[in-house]
Amino acid sequence: MFKLNGLSRVVLAWFLIQLPGCMRAPRPEASVSTEFADHLAKGELQEAYRLTSRGMQHRQNFQEFEKEVRKYPDLRLPVDKTKTWVQDIDVGSESDVPGYKATVRTSSNGRSTSYSLNLIKENGGVKVDRITFGE
Repeated sequence: MFKLNGLSRVVLAWFLIQLPGCMRAPRPEASVSTEFADHLAKGELQEAYRLTSRGMQHRQNFQEFEKEVRKYPDLRLPVDKTKTWVQDIDVGSESDVPGYKATVRTSSNGRSTSYSLNLIKENGGVKVDRITFGE
């Protein structure tokens, strides 16, 4: 067995206090935006559409969503998770609830693009409420 001196005890205590923060799950809005983008990249449009809000589904049925997404082939590029970030925003009059704006970057073989997702809280979860291309 070994003994810890005063400084070693302080360092060990600090480390143990910090450890739970390192193990936190990612923010739900970050997980949803990445999951949504991954589904688009894989061509899994039904799965992506399931992650959209009731408001978005009211504004755009699945066939319209599919047609719109297919106009942007760069959405099928792999998601660069190191270049995807989320910020808190007021998503405006569309939903009248605070939400998040996720910027998703996709890239492959020198091609890259980015697009934005407005995310809102709905039924205890986070849903995509709007996609904006070419910002």
